[in-house]
Amino acid sequence: MSEYFTPDSDFSEALRRARWVFAILVLASLVLPLYYYPQLPEKTASHFNLSGKADAWDSRTVFVATQMGITGFLAFVTLGILWLIRHTPAQWINIPHKEYWLAPERKEGTYRRIEFFLLWIMNLTYLLLLTMFYLIILFNLKRLVLSTGYFLFPLVLYFLGMGIILYRMMRTFRVPQGE
Repeated sequence: MSEYFTPDSDFSEALRRARWVFAILVLASLVLPLYYYPQLPEKTASHFNLSGKADAWDSRTVFVATQMGITGFLAFVTLGILWLIRHTPAQWINIPHKEYWLAPERKEGTYRRIEFFLLWIMNLTYLLLLTMFYLIILFNLKRLVLSTGYFLFPLVLYFLGMGIILYRMMRTFRVPQGE
């Protein structure tokens, strides 16, 4: 993967994969609640306290609509940010070594890198949400008794993944040696 992180590398293939993963996760986040909708009880647990006990309830319709609304909102915001980045004046973009990375000969590649990292941040976020939604659905279907551990493990993986992405992003936007 290190070839993606040089100033002259072409992010096309990596960006294409990130876009596909994003589309698949968004689609899965929309399909999952629709698939389970008929199986869910009319009154569904929608929030849990720290010990894993349900402490808020919604109708099945509100529960599914909330999941789909969160999914759609995040997709809309992500695509909006990607559009805005390309249409924002360079002086408003805050990245390390901005003068180097937003020079005319590197600007398009830099936008592609920003899109790549934003998509992977959102892919991790969708994966976390999809996992949480699925755990809550299983609880509501009486297939799982929730405990803090069920939520803690995906959160730890999420923050670990975010740390890796942020580390790679910082390494990507440093000025190459000899420049």
